[in-house]
Amino acid sequence: MLKSEKINFIWVLKTLPISLSVLILFLCIFSSFEPVLNGYIIGQIVSINLHNFPEVATFLIKAFFAYAITYVSIYGFLNAKSLATKIINIRLKSIFLDKGFNSKVDNSDVINDVTTLSKQLEQTYFSPLFMTLQVGITIISSLIFILHTNIVLGIIYLLFSTFSLIPNYISKKPLNARTNQWKDDNREMINSANIFINGKRDILNFNVKKIFFKLFKNKLNSEESSYREMSLYQFKIQLFSWGIALISFLGPIAIGIYLSRFSVLGITNGVIVSLVLTSDSVIGNIREATSYQNVINSSADIRSIEYKEINDEDSYNVANDNSGLSVENLSVDIDGNSIFQNINLHVQDSSKVIITGPSGVGKSTFLNSLANISPTTSGTISYNGHKINTTDFAFISQDIWIFNDTLRNNISLYEDFSDEEILKVLTMVGLNDEFGKDPLNYKLENNGSNISGGQGQRIAIARGLIRNRSLFLLDEITSKLDENTAHEIRNIIYDMPVTIVEVAHVIDKDLVQKYSLQIYKLSKESLELTK
Repeated sequence: MLKSEKINFIWVLKTLPISLSVLILFLCIFSSFEPVLNGYIIGQIVSINLHNFPEVATFLIKAFFAYAITYVSIYGFLNAKSLATKIINIRLKSIFLDKGFNSKVDNSDVINDVTTLSKQLEQTYFSPLFMTLQVGITIISSLIFILHTNIVLGIIYLLFSTFSLIPNYISKKPLNARTNQWKDDNREMINSANIFINGKRDILNFNVKKIFFKLFKNKLNSEESSYREMSLYQFKIQLFSWGIALISFLGPIAIGIYLSRFSVLGITNGVIVSLVLTSDSVIGNIREATSYQNVINSSADIRSIEYKEINDEDSYNVANDNSGLSVENLSVDIDGNSIFQNINLHVQDSSKVIITGPSGVGKSTFLNSLANISPTTSGTISYNGHKINTTDFAFISQDIWIFNDTLRNNISLYEDFSDEEILKVLTMVGLNDEFGKDPLNYKLENNGSNISGGQGQRIAIARGLIRNRSLFLLDEITSKLDENTAHEIRNIIYDMPVTIVEVAHVIDKDLVQKYSLQIYKLSKESLELTK
């Protein structure tokens, strides 16, 4: 099911603590007084009696404290903005990772979202959003001061300032189109880089490095070209905005000078000076707000987190007395191609089953369907009378996930298991004596480079045993092991009092006889018992 989550102003408000939002608002208000102070104080100098020392001293002291409060507020705003950005980034990156983990999204796309896209959102939405708030309040404060200084000239200025909204209005759609193109090209470039790196072995083996590197360079050139085109368009809009701002700045001043010449409407030199300084700030802030708005608009299409959620809520009625694993009329189609149709299988508790068949017939797909890794087209899969779920089984493949940490944490996966429980399963899989006197604190390094393949498989088995999983799904787990190690691993597995469904190419005939294993052969139309 396709779902989405919109990143917008409401999302930001819900993410931040109310107290922090209120603090940011108040700091924005107090920090907005700098241009007003500039206009007021310089305007007052024209009329102040510079020969009256007490009057001058009082004026300077008041100005000092006014500026001090304003600058402390600016510092506080930047500090609060930094804290808010931290809180937002934590939630955003957590969402990207969580949604990616629980959906059918390529791993490289998830990592790109957590790293690159989250940083892009910070730079193109969150930071401009806070700055727009501060600049907007500054504009309001300055306009109030202008209107209070002289309402007629203030209204004239307000009318001229609306011209600054024109560039943002006419550039919104073209800028979004260029941003979307860059986003698509950037994703293509990242995908090309992943292909180049992940295929290193085969690329070197077949001597095709130049071809793949050229393909990457082409994608990189397209990505950089579209980014440059987006940037150049932003520059053009910025230049147009400056021209409009110049008209907005000089227009009211020219009118003010003309009216002052005839001494009408109370317009004096002090009023014009105050207007010049304050209006310059307003025009600059409107220009800055327009720039921030352009950046925010450019992020519109990347502020929707879309993902395909794995549907694990499907339910169906299963007979309560049906014990073991039951597969009924299972069919799987991938990209319109039928892999297999109407497959049936029933495995009693503690039974051991091996699935065989020619390469490409869909053995791993069948096992992945049992584990809900591959989607099914039709049919049902149940275990002990209920729909099978991840708490019923342990899935083990030939590629074992080992992370850089202790043996204890690689088995417990940071869950709360006692040392006694972990040592017990280590003994069951024969690992209790292979990692020294303190096996639980043995450090596994570089994704398991300091252990053997057989040890890695037994660690995976121990993960399932300690969680009391009664069903083990095994996908070619011994294909990378030598014959003796493979025999040892299988002997451990088949001796466990659990239900086993194993996909294998090579069959250990001695163990088949020893444990009375059932062998099934998979084809496109059936799963038949051969022994």
